Amino acid sequence: MAGVRFRVLALAAAAVLLGGGCGAVDEVTGEAASPTPPPNGVADKAPEEILRLATDAFRKAGSVRVKGNGTSEGSTFALDMRIKGAGGGKGTVTVQHNVVEILRIGKDAYLKGDADFWKETTGNPAAAELLKGKYLKAPGDQPQLKAFLLFTDASTFAEHVMKADGTVTKGERRTVAGVETIAITYTAKKEKATLYVATTGKPYPMQLSTTGEAGETSTLDFTEYDKPLVLKPPPADQVVDTDKLGG
Repeated sequence: MAGVRFRVLALAAAAVLLGGGCGAVDEVTGEAASPTPPPNGVADKAPEEILRLATDAFRKAGSVRVKGNGTSEGSTFALDMRIKGAGGGKGTVTVQHNVVEILRIGKDAYLKGDADFWKETTGNPAAAELLKGKYLKAPGDQPQLKAFLLFTDASTFAEHVMKADGTVTKGERRTVAGVETIAITYTAKKEKATLYVATTGKPYPMQLSTTGEAGETSTLDFTEYDKPLVLKPPPADQVVDTDKLGG
């Protein structure tokens, strides 16, 4: 699908909250909490500039966890992904209780689903039987994988969910996962989006909520910024290369 809800339906068709104090967890990095960082000044900037700075910070983050859920055209979806800049990412996307594991390491992409998912995606029962419980390996630049791999590249992801199609306005201040933020609202592909941006430390996006024309909604939380993320290929005996599927 198009729009801020991350094309989750296109994917289907194409294929920690502790408070401050000693020993607490930092919701931005996912690691031991450090002293509260100083204000970063974004709250005093124009809303368009806040969006630009937040998008730039997201793209340049060493890693980030993106987790959330929503509805679209009568379907529900959820995602839990960790993204390592342009280098890749890993996690799961669920559409109508159908879970797909996604992994990209550089130019190599791996997808894993059950037999029902692969039968629906490929239309080929034999291929579905071959792939069930295994990872399909394919080049990451295949057009058919675009909807999947949107979730594994920070710049591509930001282009879809943090790009305004018109006026950007400044909203309320509020605490998100223990981080002080300021809201900016904008329209992206006919969907109203509200992005909460950290006002201390780096101007990281902390939460995104959207509402579509038909009332569909979604909420995504961005946490664990810059936490070490190791991407490893699956064991060889769990991988099926695309060239083994034949025609």
